[in-house]
Amino acid sequence: LTRFDYKIDSLVQDLRQTYLTPEEVDYLREFNRSRTEYARLESEIIDRVEAQDRPGAMTLFTREGGTVFRETTVHLNELAHLQTVEGEELLE
Repeated sequence: LTRFDYKIDSLVQDLRQTYLTPEEVDYLREFNRSRTEYARLESEIIDRVEAQDRPGAMTLFTREGGTVFRETTVHLNELAHLQTVEGEELLE
């Protein structure tokens, strides 16, 4: 997981180095907020599993995991879509 987190951080850092429209900045901010919440939840689930609290980990995953994951991916997809639109407009 650490390797994937590092790769995502690297890609986000590269993205920040480019010109972003105000709307892209907003989407990136929302993605980062969701991603932070996802990382917190992931860490808590892992802590519970390591503490032998598998039912608690599963409950946390079931109650919050899907929602937080969907929210994170929605923000990422919105940003990717907006960048495609902005890129196409620059080419016109």
